[in-house]
Amino acid sequence: MSKSEGNFYTLRDLLLKGHRASAIRFLLISVPYRNQMNFTFEGLAGAANAVDRLRTFHQRMLRGGFPEGEDQAIAEVAARAAFEFIAAMANDLNTAEAVAAISEMVRAANSAADAGTLARGNVAQILEVLALFDGVFAVLEDKDAEQTRAALEWAKAEGRGDEAAPELVARMGLSDAEIEALVAERTQAKKARNFARADAIRVELTAKGVVIEDSKDGVRWKRK
Repeated sequence: MSKSEGNFYTLRDLLLKGHRASAIRFLLISVPYRNQMNFTFEGLAGAANAVDRLRTFHQRMLRGGFPEGEDQAIAEVAARAAFEFIAAMANDLNTAEAVAAISEMVRAANSAADAGTLARGNVAQILEVLALFDGVFAVLEDKDAEQTRAALEWAKAEGRGDEAAPELVARMGLSDAEIEALVAERTQAKKARNFARADAIRVELTAKGVVIEDSKDGVRWKRK
């Protein structure tokens, strides 16, 4: 293995290519430590999608809006997920089985939420299980921009700024505050029926790697 042959990457290399720190972490930790991992960019993309699904689900639980009470079937799903997660980690840190337990809970809870049967009592149980999961995997809180920015600053200080992907440099050129300002401007433009300006802002943000999501709970955004 060597960097000259293109089959060796450091963490900074991957960050400067535009890959997210959370996806790298999830990919590495999801393979039990005794197993050899075959690193591929397809696998890294899959890990990024998995992190996105977990974060979207977590935010759905936090937003609430669920009816009072408790669905007994989902309560059992959450309890089983917690038990299986702990058992997997106790089984020589079998992180693959641990992830599978949480993924099954997410699938079942999303289905129940879509059907209108998920209740507030279930949400509290699910958030406890997610906290247990994130105590090990640490991917639910989005710190990707902060870690990517640190890699870009390191590259610049080392005179290696040209190693950063141009689209990454463009994407990270916008701060969170600047994105918030553009999102607010877009919202006002839509209220004023200035749809041309609203569309232009969406196009600008999309070009810089920012995804806008309009929902009944308001506008949300995230970096790709």
